[in-house]
Amino acid sequence: MDKIINLISKLVETFHAAIASIKRVIWGIRYTRAIKKADKLSQKFRLRYYVLYAGGRLKVVPKQTIKRLIQQGRFKSGTKIQDVENIALYVTPVQSASAMAFLTNEDYKVVIGATALNIADQSAPANRENAEKEAIEEISGYLRPKYDVDSIFKAEGANRNSHIVMITCDIALYHLYSSVAQRMGMDIRKERYERAIKWLEGVSKGDIVPDLPLATNEDGSPANPLRWGSAKPVNSIW
Repeated sequence: MDKIINLISKLVETFHAAIASIKRVIWGIRYTRAIKKADKLSQKFRLRYYVLYAGGRLKVVPKQTIKRLIQQGRFKSGTKIQDVENIALYVTPVQSASAMAFLTNEDYKVVIGATALNIADQSAPANRENAEKEAIEEISGYLRPKYDVDSIFKAEGANRNSHIVMITCDIALYHLYSSVAQRMGMDIRKERYERAIKWLEGVSKGDIVPDLPLATNEDGSPANPLRWGSAKPVNSIW
């Protein structure tokens, strides 16, 4: 009888081990697919994406969406974007988007003047480029549900939307000034940044309709139409 019990016990252990092995294989397949999806979306929209595990599923979410949810109080009080990034299973690398090609020194001069630009430009060129990439990413997060952000930021010269150029400068300067030791003029940078975000929120809600190219599907129909509604706050990190 003891031999039979031991045999059954070993069979049960073998069965559970096989199930665990199958689950690991399935998890690996889903995780690989999630990473590929995140990388593909990141390259297409020039945004950073997170692969997060939430609600028993892997989710691919743009960084800018996480920022917006934090601002809306959908996370625990005090949660910062870095907290979410720390628990992400995968974070796409920063895309080498041509941010410097979208903005020029002349654009900055219109917003803050040549003297102020020289002060801001004392930081490393890489810092300015990163600030511009962050600005484009932040703006894209608000516009992408309805507008073709790829076309918006690939435009050059007079083909660019003047208001998008202005708020891209404002947001980039806000991030740049936040990182430099000398913060002279930070108050106006913060004011203009908040004004830019308020405008973007109006666009996102549909209260403001800018003259921008719409996102479309392959058949020419509108992609990702705007949806209105509200959701209850999520009392968790995700």
